[in-house]
Amino acid sequence: MKQLMRKLLSIIILLSILAPLPSWGALSFSDEIKSIYNSYSNYLDTQWTGSGWNYSVPSRHYQETDKNSASNLRMQATLATAYRFRTDEESARKIRAAIVSVLGPDKPMVHSIKNQGKTVSTRSFHDMIGLYLALRVLEEREDVFGWAEKALLIGKIEQIFPWALAGLDNENRALLSAAYGLAILHHPLTNFSPALQKRYAKQIRDKIKVGLKAVDSSGVYHESAGKQYSLHYHLVSALMLSYLGQNLPDKNYAALARKMLTRTHGWYKLGKLNWQGSFRPTGIGLQTVLLRALGEKYLGNKNWLSYWQAEKKNRGFIDAAHPQRLVWKDDVDNTLNDDYSFMNMAELFIRIAEPL
Repeated sequence: MKQLMRKLLSIIILLSILAPLPSWGALSFSDEIKSIYNSYSNYLDTQWTGSGWNYSVPSRHYQETDKNSASNLRMQATLATAYRFRTDEESARKIRAAIVSVLGPDKPMVHSIKNQGKTVSTRSFHDMIGLYLALRVLEEREDVFGWAEKALLIGKIEQIFPWALAGLDNENRALLSAAYGLAILHHPLTNFSPALQKRYAKQIRDKIKVGLKAVDSSGVYHESAGKQYSLHYHLVSALMLSYLGQNLPDKNYAALARKMLTRTHGWYKLGKLNWQGSFRPTGIGLQTVLLRALGEKYLGNKNWLSYWQAEKKNRGFIDAAHPQRLVWKDDVDNTLNDDYSFMNMAELFIRIAEPL
């Protein structure tokens, strides 16, 4: 009996030695997203000017060099979103200042211009994204805004919304406007009448039709006069269609999203995501990696998180001069670019409410 016990004890000890160590340092996916937000906001602290944040996307495809977010609805709401898991008083002040500066009651609103006798919207998908992110901040950070102020801000969002929906967007931009527009229309903080909901839903479908002109019969996205392929905007368009297909709902949009994502699944094996053969951008950041992983999830791939884990390596926080700056690298012109749109995509697809 004693010999048997010794053998069992020896086996247990041997198994404990051979067993892999637990990954105590590993973060959940949600915690990783929060960590990205918090790290980037720490960098943004150094870029705050009192009314907005400095940012830069010098890639030759975008040429947003030495910009400031002040007076820019999308950028103020986006960069404020990076702070939404931080509970220090200074972060709350920056969030409030940024949102009120673009949606406050004293902010003059210009929505349109006259062009050859016609009223043309000056709003675009940029504004639609900004409106949605502002709603998310109002939803999750109730501590920052008083109830009366919050009501005024929501009213301003509802006022701008139809003009953003009427913006002259095309290609992936039309699909972005449609998806974020639908998210605003369905958001619990907005209160559109049944008649307006019906009208806006039709406009959203009309905008989708415009965006679909950039997707060929094989389920591949092409843009610009040269009808060039773009991996990033193929993924953007596919994910927007997946959102629209699920939430309108519309089985045709859902089927096309699946077709487009099946293409990227086949073309880019796990850990092999690359921009070669893509018109723009000529580099990959965490935003693109996130879209790729979410695309695999939409396809029902139980291993979808592996795509995030494998393809995020050596991407994101790679600016040696500013280790907490979230960037993507343009591999052709060797520029580092603020990857602020990461928050745009995360807020639409990942519901994380609890503060750190």
